Amino acid sequence: MDNTGGQFGQEYPLNSKSRIYKINKKIHQMEKLKAQCYILFFLTTTVYSWGQSNKLNMGIEGGPSSIFLIENNSNSTPLKTKPNNIGYSGGLFLQYKVNNLLTIRTSISYERKGNKETFDSLSYTGSTIISTIQKNTNLDYLIMPILVRANFGRQIQFFINGGPYLAYLIKQATVIKLNNVPKQEFNLQYGFKFDYGISTGMGLSFPINEQFSASLEVRNNLGLRNLDNYERSKTNSTNILLGLNYHFTKFKKRRNWHYN
Repeated sequence: MDNTGGQFGQEYPLNSKSRIYKINKKIHQMEKLKAQCYILFFLTTTVYSWGQSNKLNMGIEGGPSSIFLIENNSNSTPLKTKPNNIGYSGGLFLQYKVNNLLTIRTSISYERKGNKETFDSLSYTGSTIISTIQKNTNLDYLIMPILVRANFGRQIQFFINGGPYLAYLIKQATVIKLNNVPKQEFNLQYGFKFDYGISTGMGLSFPINEQFSASLEVRNNLGLRNLDNYERSKTNSTNILLGLNYHFTKFKKRRNWHYN
């Protein structure tokens, strides 16, 4: 029996189906690539056109932070804070100038949250400290705030901003340190992956040259969701952020310029 198949009296090799499938697959890939190029072109031209209107700018920001957890074990127990630790934050931001007063700002940042606790290990009688145990809870998030910023001033501007944020937990680890013993890290993820809260901050921004400006901000991120159903702790971080802002168009050279 021949390895052929017929339709309407015409015979085709069976392996032609795989060839047709490969050709159709290549055509589909080319169309997908073309669509991606169109989308990229549209986004690029949109960003460029907004930037040319001196309304859109972008940059980087980051710095150290003081981090701790806020705990409430029951409705009758008042809020208390677990000891703080040193964290960090850094990422990219994008902002759109509505007018000389208001700016809409968002960013994608990598932020370390958590806390540090220290315990004394006592002897059997309880009169002698055998060793000191340090426990670090590290919570690494991707954070995206949406902030409304109010600007005051001309060349050197004072600003305040606030708004909600969403966060996604990338990594959760517990680090244990004992006296004269190498630290041990346990990668545990027992809590919720998503967090949300309120970001508030204030700071200063000032021009560096005709196309760059710098900023210094103190920002607080207050978590509103418990880490899990049992510990009932929420995150909190206070960040010191240094920012470098790129403006797509040069500042207007006049005495009363508004660059932000």
